[in-house]
Amino acid sequence: MNVHLLFIMEDKKEYILKRAFNLFLDKGYDSVSMTMLHQELNISRGAIYCYFESKDALFIATIDRFYFGFIERITPKLSMNVTLRERIDLYYSHVVELKKFYNLKKNDKFFLKYAALIIQAIKIYPSFINQMNQIREHEYQNWEDSIRMSIEKGEVRADVNTNVMAKVFVRLIDFSKVNDEELSNKNFRYNDNLKSIIEQANYIYSLIKV
Repeated sequence: MNVHLLFIMEDKKEYILKRAFNLFLDKGYDSVSMTMLHQELNISRGAIYCYFESKDALFIATIDRFYFGFIERITPKLSMNVTLRERIDLYYSHVVELKKFYNLKKNDKFFLKYAALIIQAIKIYPSFINQMNQIREHEYQNWEDSIRMSIEKGEVRADVNTNVMAKVFVRLIDFSKVNDEELSNKNFRYNDNLKSIIEQANYIYSLIKV
């Protein structure tokens, strides 16, 4: 295949992925049809089907590109050998990275829609839960390593169960735990929720630090 043509095709595929992701994020998977996609993207259905055989395939590709892709980007940073105090500060800085990754301005509704998208992915993406479990296991290990390091440095009490405490922190920062009641609450503000989560993490840390 001509190299120039290959670049054009890749650019068009990337364009479709970006625009489709924004539609799925803004309107939800169920409300987005192939007709809407080709109208909003100003691309024929045939052109979309040239890259993706179905709406499901396109949705899964957007999750791979913009959800798992973001996780892959920040994984090296979150896998650093740091203390618990440093990991708490480091982890929540990923929200800033998240907004940069999607080139977003301040938007409380984005995080609510983002959480809803994850819930939809659980239902539609066959291997989503398995991949998330693998990521979560890696997170558990990172947090447990940080807690153990803090114990060795004398910053955290020696009687803390590192395994249980790691699960507490991972559960606390889990995006997918936003429930249906919160998703339907028009007054829900994720920035306020994030502030609350950080306060909880800092409080837990204050209970176990030396």
